[in-house]
Parts: sequence; structure tokens; C-alpha cells
Amino acid sequence: MVILAIVSSVIIMVGVVIGVLTLDSVDDGNRTEINFTEETLEGKVEFREMMLHPGETAEYTVHLTNEIEGACRLGINFDEYKPNLLANELKEYVYVTVTLGDKTVCKDVLLKDLFSTELPVMDCVLDAKEPVELAISFHMPVETGNEAEFTEAFFDVVLNISNE
Repeated sequence: MVILAIVSSVIIMVGVVIGVLTLDSVDDGNRTEINFTEETLEGKVEFREMMLHPGETAEYTVHLTNEIEGACRLGINFDEYKPNLLANELKEYVYVTVTLGDKTVCKDVLLKDLFSTELPVMDCVLDAKEPVELAISFHMPVETGNEAEFTEAFFDVVLNISNE
């Protein structure tokens, strides 16, 4: 059984918050949608208090649609959130795989490494009017020791598009 204590929110922003969808956890088939338009160029998925045990995998799916005419570039950033000094120890043990449709964007990258850059971690093309699934998979190897027990991760996955 995957144990995730995640409070996930999808926030669609255009300078101000347009809407928030709160999801309870990743392990019960949570999926959400983000429709990018001329007015909505960014979306954010918040992960709070994520917990995994050795050998466990959890997947989160976001359905994306580009409502803008023409293909757009999709930037995907992982931004660390630190509510306190002890937060985010889980980032040392969890590997992330991201796929967009049938294309693997990154595979088995340590979560802490995804936090270490200011640039878009992943840069993809999002075709116009073609819905596509963005799948984010989190895995903790079975070999991980007891030091990972009861550790948590807090972070945001920020999605933005531009037609440049």
C-alpha cells in the first residue's frame, strides 16, 4: 500500500489565482486538468507532506490541453517548498520519472536534483488542441534504508507555456 499524505492543489494563475482544486492524495487515481489559454499561461501542482516507503511507487496524472492556436513550449519546473528546517528529507531517496504522452521527459532523476536549478527542468512542445497526459511518477527503491522512514517532501510542480 502506498502511503501518501499529500495535499495537492492545482492553482491556475494569471497574476491572480483563478481557481484552486484540492486533491487528497496521489495513490487513489487522482487526476486533474489544466487548459492553457491566452489568459492562463501557468498552472501549479502542490505536493505537501509526501511520504513513501522503500519499494513504493506513486503516480500523479495531469491532463493538459493547449487552447492557444499553434504549438507552444511547455516548461516544467520542480520548486522546493520548505515549511520548516527539517522539511524535505524525502528528496534524498525518491526518484522521479516524467512522461508527456508517450515521450519520456526525464527518467529516474533524484528529486533533490530537480530542485537544484532555476531554469525550466524540462522543455517540451505542447501541440494545439491536442489533449495530452503528463504523468509524474515517484519511486523509492526497495534498498533504501530505515533512515528514509517517516521523511516527507514539500514541493510544487510549475507548468507554464509560451508560444515562442
